Amino acid sequence: MHELNTKRGLFYLIIGLLLSSFLLLGFASSEGDLPPRPTPITKTVISPSSSKGGFIELNLGAAGAGRDTIVQWQNAQGEWFDVETWFGQTEPDGSKMWWVAPEDFDTGPFRWVLLNDEGEAVSSSEPFEMPTRNGQSVVSTIELE
Repeated sequence: MHELNTKRGLFYLIIGLLLSSFLLLGFASSEGDLPPRPTPITKTVISPSSSKGGFIELNLGAAGAGRDTIVQWQNAQGEWFDVETWFGQTEPDGSKMWWVAPEDFDTGPFRWVLLNDEGEAVSSSEPFEMPTRNGQSVVSTIELE
């Protein structure tokens, strides 16, 4: 009988400790009981339009709205390669613009490529070089048929 009382006492002690722990955790996690914390410092993200750099722009006209485009670069052997991060649809006015980092100024040649619904090239712009200074836009066109 003494052994049963000891086990029962131990059981109630464990249950009591567990309940106390849960209650303490519940109180500690409520916002009102925490000491004041300093306001976190937020990192300001500079948008490409407000930072140093230039732009490349394609203008297709209103008939080119919603068309898939990609920019390509040419190597020394004359082969063209997709710049996969400069892929996207033209705006409702038929334009597409990409920001160019200063470290990419005065590089090239590049070209814009117009894609069909299957992702195949159907037309391209004349080759161009990247901007040479901050705020400069290099504008290209592709004649739509």
